[in-house]
Amino acid sequence: MTEARVEEEETGGTGLARRVDGTPSNTERDGKLTSERIAGLPVKLNVRVPLPSFRVSDLLALVPGKVVASAWQSSEDIPLSCGDVDLVWTEFEVVDQTLAVRVTRLV
Repeated sequence: MTEARVEEEETGGTGLARRVDGTPSNTERDGKLTSERIAGLPVKLNVRVPLPSFRVSDLLALVPGKVVASAWQSSEDIPLSCGDVDLVWTEFEVVDQTLAVRVTRLV
């Protein structure tokens, strides 16, 4: 595999690199992002616990130390998802006074 030549140009004081062969430098020849580039992307993850009887009045009454009951059984694992895709199953754990989730199994 040959390396592509890169030209540099100055634009508004910022140096920009541009591949001469026309393919963006962060993609492979087939147009897909490289795995190194994808690995650095931020991802928003969600752990959702159902609170079926929670109302706006409950939200307004929240204070530090208040316990909110959920419909989730404490013995059941909780799905961790990205958007609508479940990724792994987790359980809650406290680490140095911080609420965390431990991965218990893969989906």
